[in-house]
Amino acid sequence: YVHETMSAPPQSVTSTNPNKKATKIICAIPRRKLHPAHKGVLVTTITVHRQKKSKFFALAQSELGDVYKITLTLDPSDKTVVRGMIVSLLDTLPPGNALNISKSGMLFLPAEFGNHVLYQFE
Repeated sequence: YVHETMSAPPQSVTSTNPNKKATKIICAIPRRKLHPAHKGVLVTTITVHRQKKSKFFALAQSELGDVYKITLTLDPSDKTVVRGMIVSLLDTLPPGNALNISKSGMLFLPAEFGNHVLYQFE
């Protein structure tokens, strides 16, 4: 999913496995259309939330406040091997110092400037 005001140039992540050589996984990170092409997306804060069994996801926030959901696709036979990555825009929130996800489905965002906020996932 790419928000209508964003474009998505490719970015890359290197996945390593102790028994195998490193592989490069390329994934597009959604960007605002008005964001300069020569300037990258700076992720300022990230958190990982573990779900049942071996499922998990990460939330990352850029310097502009855009929050991305990052999901890794793992190999079904070997859960240590990453086969793919999906980055999607979740929302735009005030820039924060951290992202905290509770087990009850709450996201706490201590804002850099202004009031801290608490959101609930549905």
